[in-house]
Amino acid sequence: MTLWLDCSSNYAIVPSPEQVADLVALGFKGAFVGTSYSTEKAHDQIKAFNLGGLETEEYQFPSALKPTLWVADRWWVDAELSDATLTSLRNALSGGSAGPYSRRSWAMDHLPDWDCKAEFPASELWDARYVHGDNFPCLIKKAVETGGNIRAAIDIEYSWLTAFAPYWGFSEAAVTQWHNSITIAGVNMDLN
Repeated sequence: MTLWLDCSSNYAIVPSPEQVADLVALGFKGAFVGTSYSTEKAHDQIKAFNLGGLETEEYQFPSALKPTLWVADRWWVDAELSDATLTSLRNALSGGSAGPYSRRSWAMDHLPDWDCKAEFPASELWDARYVHGDNFPCLIKKAVETGGNIRAAIDIEYSWLTAFAPYWGFSEAAVTQWHNSITIAGVNMDLN
């Protein structure tokens, strides 16, 4: 598993060098940063992650696309809210997005017949598919709170991930977001 974090500039802090070092020590390779809103904060987050040795990629909402990338390697279009229409997703993918971020249930409810992969053969899918809900006991949270082995808890919870179910023409996901909001090393994130 290649471990990445996803932090929205709206909700997460700009990490300190020590926090980034702690994340690297846990095996994190990169960070996805939401850059549609709080753009100065997002820029500072990307810079902090890069200076600490993490790769970065951006994600943006279709209604708030930014024309340039700061220092991230590539960007994704977030397809989970009402602004993710077929037209807006096509515009983002035509404009250089690596592919959509979505989850199968949202995709089937809103654009069930779209074959993104056929229309944009180079696109990839970032799929949200969580190992448990908010009310399920979280081993990672317990390890963080008690000073336990965080990486062992991450590995155990990751092993609970179910198989990918195809949608939008994708037979696999390039990236899987498998754990929702959790704070590790003082940084609020989703695990990918």
